[in-house]
Formats: sequence, structure tokens, C-alpha cells
Amino acid sequence: MKKTSTILVFLCLMSAATFAQNCKYGVDKVDPISGKRVLAIKVNINYWYNISFLRLGDEYRVESVVYMPGEQNGLVTAGTPIDIKLVNDKIITAESSSDAAPVSYISGTQIYSVYLMSYVITAEQARSIAASGIKYSKTHLLAEKYYEHMYKDKETEKTQHAASCVYSGGASAPVAKTTTTTTTKTAKEKEDDSLVESMMRKKQEKKAKEEAAEKAKTEPAPAKPQSTTTTTTPAASTPTAAAKPAPAPPANTSTQSPITVTPLSGADELMKWKKLLDQGIITKEEFDAHNKKILDK
Repeated sequence: MKKTSTILVFLCLMSAATFAQNCKYGVDKVDPISGKRVLAIKVNINYWYNISFLRLGDEYRVESVVYMPGEQNGLVTAGTPIDIKLVNDKIITAESSSDAAPVSYISGTQIYSVYLMSYVITAEQARSIAASGIKYSKTHLLAEKYYEHMYKDKETEKTQHAASCVYSGGASAPVAKTTTTTTTKTAKEKEDDSLVESMMRKKQEKKAKEEAAEKAKTEPAPAKPQSTTTTTTPAASTPTAAAKPAPAPPANTSTQSPITVTPLSGADELMKWKKLLDQGIITKEEFDAHNKKILDK
């Protein structure tokens, strides 16, 4: 009996070790502000959709990424739901925690837009996903638009495994990667950052020159002072004071609506494409092409 118990304990330990080794986290670090461990694993479902499982200390999240053809401009507002059905037929509904604005990009000759929604779930819901896996999800988007997916068996297994790794990972468990590997940028990342900074400096210099030239064209010439008239009398010549320059004309009053739409600055646009590059959504060639367009504006 004692020998049997020893074997069972050994098998349990081996299973736990094997499970831990198979957990390939996309993110595994310590948050510098809260000191809590951050874990995340993304499951790619198809070209149009992927789902991620995240944990920050005792906070559990599901994130849904949907790709749509064409340039979308609508905002998926906070509170938009996602419906998840598990293998055990349990239904989980969660609401997005913040607004999701689309990010558009070009792939080949086509334009696509990406929406990323983040949903906070309870610890009980997280355990349910980890125990059963997802077999159907419906991500609500704009108005009547939504993306639904019926998961294949292998996809369900992937969601269960990823959720088990992330949601079962201890909030204070040691980080698998060292601080150096999670905080130090690679030479390639430093090169990309340097490229972005250099391009932004050139962009700012070009913009400053254009603004100076435009200001020189539109700035009104200073008003000429009126001629000075001197009245001579036998007693003395007392010149009258020179007339003050005519007051500058009032600024043009705009007839446009006071509500304006502010376009993205060059820096914001560059960082948007850099983020898409880091996420693997676009290639380095596409990133370079967009940067060239931004500088040529």
C-alpha cells in the first residue's frame, strides 16, 4: 500500500512538471507598478479571429481580436458583450471593459481593420473555462455585426490548455523568464526604435519648416503709420504726435463647427504601425512602406 501511494505521488509530480513545461506563455513578467505576475497566452483560431487568456494577479481577463475587411470607423463601446459556450454547455457572458477603436492596415492590395476587445471575468468563470474549454463564442461588434465561431475539437483543447496555464498560474509564482530577458530590448528592437526616432526627427524638422513658410505667407504686413503733419507758428514749431498705426484687423472668424476631428500625429501614426509590427499583424516591409508614406506627407 505504501509503495502504491509513493508511485501515485510520483506520477502526480511528474504530470505537474510536464504541464508546467508545456505552458508556453506569450507574456510572463512582473508588473513594475503592482509587483504582480502577468500571464497571457494567445490562441490563434483562424485568419479572422484569435482569443487570448490573461491574468494580472487576481484579475482574470479574456481578450478577443477580430479582423474585418475594409476600413472600419465605428467604435465598439465599453459594455459590448461576448458570449461563450463551454463544452459542458455552461454559458459565460462578459462585457468589454473599455472602448475599442479600429486599427486599419494594408496587406498587399487590401485594407483590413482590427478590433481588440478586453473582458473581465470572475475567478469562477476562469476556472470553468480552464476545466472545460470553449466550443462556441460570439463576439459582438458594431450595431448588428458580430463574429461567431464554432470551435473544432483541437481548437477547444487549445483554449482549455491555455486557460489552464494562465488561470492556474500562481499570482505570486516565480517568473519563468529572468528580469533581463523581459525588460532588456533586443538589438533589433533598439534598431527599430532608433529608426522611428530618426524618422520622427526628420518629420518634425520638415513640419517646422513648412509651418514657418506658411506663416510667412499668411502673416499680414504691419500697418504703415499715417504721415506726420507739422504746424509752424511764429512763436515755435511744435510737431504733432505721429499717428498710431492702424489696429490690426480682427482674426478671421471661422464658419466651421467648433467640433473638429483631430487627425493622428506623425508620431502616433508611426507608433500605431510599430505596434502592429510587434504583434506580427504586418511585415517589416509593410512597416517600412507605411513609414515612407508618413514622411512623404
